[in-house]
Amino acid sequence: MSQPAVTHQLKLLEQRYGGQFYRKTGQGIALTESGVSFLAAIRPILNEVANFERQYDRTIEKRQGSLKIGGTHSLCITVLPEVIMAFKQTHPATQFTLETDDSRVIEEQISTASIDVALITHPSYKPNLSVEPHQKLEVVAFASASSPLGGKTMSLSELAQLPLVIRKDSKILKELLLLGYKPTIAVLCKDSAAVQAAVQKGMGVGILTGDSIKNSIESGSLIRLNVPELKKIALQSFIVFDQQKPLSPIAKDFLNLLRNRKLGGRTAKRGREGFGSR
Repeated sequence: MSQPAVTHQLKLLEQRYGGQFYRKTGQGIALTESGVSFLAAIRPILNEVANFERQYDRTIEKRQGSLKIGGTHSLCITVLPEVIMAFKQTHPATQFTLETDDSRVIEEQISTASIDVALITHPSYKPNLSVEPHQKLEVVAFASASSPLGGKTMSLSELAQLPLVIRKDSKILKELLLLGYKPTIAVLCKDSAAVQAAVQKGMGVGILTGDSIKNSIESGSLIRLNVPELKKIALQSFIVFDQQKPLSPIAKDFLNLLRNRKLGGRTAKRGREGFGSR
């Protein structure tokens, strides 16, 4: 649709429901409080329409194309590969490019159209970006399999005094500082894999999201430490895309899959009941 046609439809929508849903800004347009509320109210309807099309529109299966997906380090290891595999079931010909970096860099790549849709943990809420909560991430502490700390319960204060191995620029570290703790940092690593490797060699106690160390815990190469107060550190992942640039049909399909999995799919369910319940 052309811009005048979109503007006309928006005016009709506002007239129909008696509210102002958006306002002009120096960088384009932004939703008003009424617009945000209206969008939240109709989102389930839009998701149901997307589900209907996915179930009955067989042309979706024939769509081909490429998708550029981005994510922070831990999400590219845990959540995104699983979502991509699920997407491949209905879009087998899709070619993916998966970029991983910190949230700030991923946002810049979205703004330059280097990435279509991303999952990040630290959004800046820039006016051009649409930011939607995706799922909460459990934070866990862990040590090498030979560590004497296994089976002990400790406070967050006690944990902060141990030599810690944390990912560089990690939001977990920022959250610890905001809570008033002064953690003892033994090693700062670029990514989650490096954190796990350093902990396995006995260089300190690691702190990461639960999903990122799930396999290592299950294999016995790492042990999870009992630190109940880690629940104070609430990490949230967010779906991000450029709302001022139209998404391709295949990118919209991927976005809808992310939203549906957030609401009740396997990823969201595992976050509530899986690793954290053991």
